[in-house]
Amino acid sequence: MIRLITRLITWFVLLFKRFFISQAWEHLLIRVRREYNYDYWKRRLQLLGEDVLFYKYVVIHSPEKVSIKSHSRIGDYVLIWGGGEVEIGEGVLIAAHSVITSEGHDPNADSFRDSSYSGKVTIKDNVWLGAGVYVMPGVTIGENCIVGAGTIVTKDIPANSIAIGNPAKVIKSRE
Repeated sequence: MIRLITRLITWFVLLFKRFFISQAWEHLLIRVRREYNYDYWKRRLQLLGEDVLFYKYVVIHSPEKVSIKSHSRIGDYVLIWGGGEVEIGEGVLIAAHSVITSEGHDPNADSFRDSSYSGKVTIKDNVWLGAGVYVMPGVTIGENCIVGAGTIVTKDIPANSIAIGNPAKVIKSRE
């Protein structure tokens, strides 16, 4: 009996979805969510340029110390720790599951709880961070760089470079 009721409910839900939630409604809902996210972050960030798109579940700690310039895209599940300042340039693409942190702890300290440090992270214009990239405190990534998926950036990357690995190494120059 429970199985029959479950099937009937599932059938009615699918029928309702097919007839009452068309693609036009879905696009409208997506647009409303994007505008809400933009307004939400506009009120909280130090600077937010035009046409910045936040995908689902973006988390930004200390947003008052984070600035994002125009035409950038922040992917699903991106985490930004802004305590030491984070500056993201224009036209930057940050893929899903990436972490940008401007805060850390001294590995030689007796107590990690009391050993925090911070360093400004700067990501210049037209940079592409692949999925799962970690950017550590005090790092600057130059203009027009590509950072491969899964890379851990611990040192500065010069402009027009392609970097991959752990730690990140420049493997090629962009022309």
